[in-house]
Amino acid sequence: MAAVALARLGYDSSADLMRTYANSPVGDLRLMAVEAGAAGNPTGEWVNVATGVLQDPDPLVRLRAAELLLQHAADPGAAGAVFAQALGDTNPAMRFAAARRLDHIPATALERDLPTLRKLLRDQSPLVQIEAAGGIVRIAGGM
Repeated sequence: MAAVALARLGYDSSADLMRTYANSPVGDLRLMAVEAGAAGNPTGEWVNVATGVLQDPDPLVRLRAAELLLQHAADPGAAGAVFAQALGDTNPAMRFAAARRLDHIPATALERDLPTLRKLLRDQSPLVQIEAAGGIVRIAGGM
């Protein structure tokens, strides 16, 4: 975490460590290494790293990669499918984890998932219902 913070502050001494993290077999480390370079760089090398993490065995890591790509990538590609899959997962905890991230996803990316959001309004979890309603309001331009 300290190396990531130093990299975000622009210290060159942490650059080698960030390259090591970006090539790690651990998806969380790869995402940690590229998050700092994502904002304002929609086509950078980080996109390839984050896209690779969409195949991680951990569904929460895949969801985090999808969120990062949907937020910052010029062409998020498969990230939308991973995010939609998480929103429709049979596991209520996974649906809630995805729904909690809706406020970080640009409204233009959410528009493609409007049918999924409408379905989530009928979810058994009131927390998922609230997050879905918030996403729909953002699409409508209310937030």
